[in-house]
Amino acid sequence: MIVLGFVAVLASVPCYLNYLVLGHDMPFEVNRITGIASGLQAGQFPVRIHADTFSGHGYAVSVFYPEILLYIPAVLYMFGMSLSASIHIYMILLNVLSAGIMYFAASRIFGSKKIGLYSAVIYTMALYRLVLTYLMHGYGSAAAMVFIPLVIYGFYEIVFGNAKRIRYLVIGMS
Repeated sequence: MIVLGFVAVLASVPCYLNYLVLGHDMPFEVNRITGIASGLQAGQFPVRIHADTFSGHGYAVSVFYPEILLYIPAVLYMFGMSLSASIHIYMILLNVLSAGIMYFAASRIFGSKKIGLYSAVIYTMALYRLVLTYLMHGYGSAAAMVFIPLVIYGFYEIVFGNAKRIRYLVIGMS
């Protein structure tokens, strides 16, 4: 567990800056977070229309992009935390979840905690995952990557294990 914590801390190095590194999806993703926060403040739950977009005309972002995990930085921002700090906490959480879920899935599939640990380190530090999180600012895509190992484990259980353990596939796909 110490190694997983160290890897999550190492993968979170860009979060220790007091600003966000500019990325190509950043304006859209930041708008989603602020839109959720303003919708919650206006009494919407779940937030379906982001009223601040398109010059106040609104946009139903959640119709096209799931936003359940983006409520975390939105609530932190709504309660007074800076936008960059709330996004950094969200990114750190994604790193911790990526390491933990990959460790869980790989150690179950291979029956070895050692292989689970190696898999978690490799997956958490994977260049594509880090670029997606920090440079592209694809917060939804980065959140989806957290659950890919759970989907793989869910398929593994259905094919080779206990088909009644479909819950892992359902959670991963959700």
